[in-house]
Amino acid sequence: MDNFILFAGTANPDLAAAIAQELNIPLGKSVVERFPDGEVNVQLLEPVRQKTVFILQSTAPPVNDHLVELLAFADACRRAAATQITAIISYFGYARADKRHGRREPITASMVAEVLQAVGVLLRKHALS
Repeated sequence: MDNFILFAGTANPDLAAAIAQELNIPLGKSVVERFPDGEVNVQLLEPVRQKTVFILQSTAPPVNDHLVELLAFADACRRAAATQITAIISYFGYARADKRHGRREPITASMVAEVLQAVGVLLRKHALS
């Protein structure tokens, strides 16, 4: 169990704690700060070098705040030399925007997935029925 670590974002700490308890592992130590202007700062308080990292972070409201927090977590892990980064997103706020309904509209789900991939998140789609 020493080769992976689970971090919890601020969107759903109770779910992350329940998962960690079920796996009988401690949650990774981190600090998430929000500045008065809304910016987010994430600090990892333990090493992730050569580890597989799982980040549990929903994009529940406020969607954009939680999304940027997830991006910051992933970027911090990538810069700290994590071997692999997987985001566990229990609610994906942009899922309904998965196709265009007319011209000059973004496919926001695809764009968000590309941004997650750009910061180092391994993309896999698993939907629960």
